[in-house]
Amino acid sequence: DKSHPDGPISVYYNNVRIFDNLSSNLYDVISNQRLVDYWVHIGRFPAEYQNRISWKTVKNTSAILSSAKKRFVSKWVSEEQCGVSTTLTKWKHRYINGCPFCLSPNE
Repeated sequence: DKSHPDGPISVYYNNVRIFDNLSSNLYDVISNQRLVDYWVHIGRFPAEYQNRISWKTVKNTSAILSSAKKRFVSKWVSEEQCGVSTTLTKWKHRYINGCPFCLSPNE
């Protein structure tokens, strides 16, 4: 019924109305929360901090970064996951944790 303020169908997720680009936005809302839950679970930040983070700013900033800068940021924030020198040493794939080019320690 067109007279209903929400239109014929309304989809809500965690009390947030999803009204535009349903499949894309619903996927984003669900997968983003799963990612935040994972970060909290592994101790990336405490659960109470998730409301202090400006997720819209993070999204907007990410959208304007170049591929190279996105790669740098992902490695920088994923010290336990990416194959940087320190992590490769911990995983026993390298003998030293220095930079392979300048040999600076704790790359």
